[in-house]
Amino acid sequence: MIIQADFRREYQLGPHEIVDLPLWEFRVLLGGLSTQSLYRQVTANEPVELHGEAARSFLNTL
Repeated sequence: MIIQADFRREYQLGPHEIVDLPLWEFRVLLGGLSTQSLYRQVTANEPVELHGEAARSFLNTL
């Protein structure tokens, strides 16, 4: 859900568009996410404060 939210925010791609991406293109877009993206913050092993919808989305993945 974190990646989906970041792709929506940064690339304006919905879930169906993400699923239809070729793997190579998905990997390129994932690698191109900004340092402000939640995905980058979580994978950087840095503490992240989650609030509101981002917090609910993250908790739903557990």
